[in-house]
Amino acid sequence: LSGSSGFGLCDPRSEKKESPWLASKPTDAEPGTWCMYIARGLCSTPKPSFKGKTELLVATGEDELRLLGTVDAVGSGLVLSEFGSYESGSLSIATVSVWNRILADQELKELFLWDAVTMGCLTAEQKDWFILNRDEPPKRDTTEDEELTSRLTSAASSKSCARLDLSELKIVDSDLPRILDVVEASFGAIDMLDLSSNHISVDGVTKYILPFLKDLTSVFRLSLAHNKDINKDIADDVLDAVLAVPAYIGLTMDCRGTGFQGRAIQKLLNPSPEVADAGLMITKERTRTAAMEATFDAAQATLQEKWATQVDTAVPWPTKGALPVVESATFFLEGDTVSDATAELNALLRKRGKDFTQGASIKETFTNAAAKQSQRLVIKKGPNKVEVTDMETKVVDLTELFDSDYGVENDIKNLLQKGPCDKFPATGKTAEQEQKELRAYLAAAAKCQYDHASGAKFAWPRKQGLPHGAGSGQLIAHFSYLGYSIRPRHHDDFGLEVAIPDSKEVAGTKMTLHEAVMSGKIKIEAASGKSYGQHALHLKLENTTADTLNITVEAGTIFQHGSWVHRQNLMIGRTVHLTLELGQTLDKKLGAFCMNLSCSCAEDDPMMLTAFKLKDRSLLQSQGKVWDFFEGIFASHRAEAGFPDGAKKKGKKGKKK
Repeated sequence: LSGSSGFGLCDPRSEKKESPWLASKPTDAEPGTWCMYIARGLCSTPKPSFKGKTELLVATGEDELRLLGTVDAVGSGLVLSEFGSYESGSLSIATVSVWNRILADQELKELFLWDAVTMGCLTAEQKDWFILNRDEPPKRDTTEDEELTSRLTSAASSKSCARLDLSELKIVDSDLPRILDVVEASFGAIDMLDLSSNHISVDGVTKYILPFLKDLTSVFRLSLAHNKDINKDIADDVLDAVLAVPAYIGLTMDCRGTGFQGRAIQKLLNPSPEVADAGLMITKERTRTAAMEATFDAAQATLQEKWATQVDTAVPWPTKGALPVVESATFFLEGDTVSDATAELNALLRKRGKDFTQGASIKETFTNAAAKQSQRLVIKKGPNKVEVTDMETKVVDLTELFDSDYGVENDIKNLLQKGPCDKFPATGKTAEQEQKELRAYLAAAAKCQYDHASGAKFAWPRKQGLPHGAGSGQLIAHFSYLGYSIRPRHHDDFGLEVAIPDSKEVAGTKMTLHEAVMSGKIKIEAASGKSYGQHALHLKLENTTADTLNITVEAGTIFQHGSWVHRQNLMIGRTVHLTLELGQTLDKKLGAFCMNLSCSCAEDDPMMLTAFKLKDRSLLQSQGKVWDFFEGIFASHRAEAGFPDGAKKKGKKGKKK
């Protein structure tokens, strides 16, 4: 060890007493710090000899293990006679170890870590990083932190597709959730994320990046170039994850400068010709969608005016054991004759402790109208008696029936099988009233099927009943009405699937929003919609447990209006991950697509979580594709009902002169 903190080999037999060093390499070691110096001889002969070279290395707190240089000579390995320095007091030696074989770099690192913490040149945290074979990431200063925050804030408020550049900002694994939250919240406005030349590790890729890639619904490019702590051990996992993403999403990754090998790097940059084509296609789709959105935005006043006369009184949310109270709804009863229908309804009422056989009974009322053979019955909230308004329409109060705990069983289902008309009342003098009756019927019938614990299509746990803030029937009623259907259609007819798992048990703290609401771990305190796109859906969720919950709001999750407001229903367009601490109430705005182009935007309207999500995730690439899909379905249903779009109305033929 030379007096200038150099390190080398010296031959005491040298005649150059003034400078006996064969070589000396500066170590740049801080005075007073503990270091480990290594002289590793590499003989070039089969047997130990002086021929070959000696590597001079140093292990320090900052650099771990560093090669200083080489000397073109090797000690014989047979005799080692002297350690020290020609200058007294330069350094003190704590330990000397001699090995009769070559130690690999990893072995030397392990030797260094053996004493590094004890001797004070490494902290316990630094040692943990070194054990993982990684460098400890540098800390950001205040200015760098402000720069990162500024870039994220700017990206979060942008509505145009852009590149979020976070390269060379000392990004570490713990920063990734915050960054990916901003990308998710951008609702596709960020389509390129540059995380190159940072300090992201294998752990960050596995824990955050790969799940994020799995949830993508639109074109995306990601750069992890020159993150040297991403090693080849996870190259296959990353490649599998990227190739599992549908080609239409156009996902590419830049992993140059990591520990990945050439083939993996090339495959991630250019996964397939289909992926390359996806980028071009999405550019055209964005242009097309922008034009559709501009036309739709300009038509808001017209759409509101179109539906103004068809906005009906809201029906309250159903609760456990109770159907919605129907202010006025028209139904047909089963039975070939009025008498059969009367008997059925009386039997239904008697099950609930009601008996209208005395006085002006339902039976007598129907019997008096037998000549008309009418089975039409208007259920209306009012006094507990039968009122005859005319010979065709019977008004009966069934409020207590609908409020009872008996539920919807076969008799109720029969009551709701038929509607008030045999064909959609598109035209005619009474069309407006008939349409109103049809809307009331569709809403009540669909809610009985989807929102009551005894309904045939009820998807939530039947014992708990419908969760607070949830409902699906109004969506089915609305979509059925837009397709001129006279009965509630099946959710399959609209390309929807039930999002609630068959197993009603939810374990652990990671779950979807549907699972969390179903299990009661999350309560929807409020939900409202405003417009569409970024921040369109406002959710207020309460964690009712004593645990921290990680909630996934899946792309394709659907929220409905609660009544006939004739506004856009909303569908989550990008998967969003939420964390709620124990007992926390979280306010969050999520990006959402609007679903039915023929209705105006939501205007801070209350909304409910439906039991559905969209089957075909490829539609979530753009608002235009969502509109095309649902409007196409409604048009096909109208055609089935005998009202094809674009059909010319028949006019009167003129007389020949």
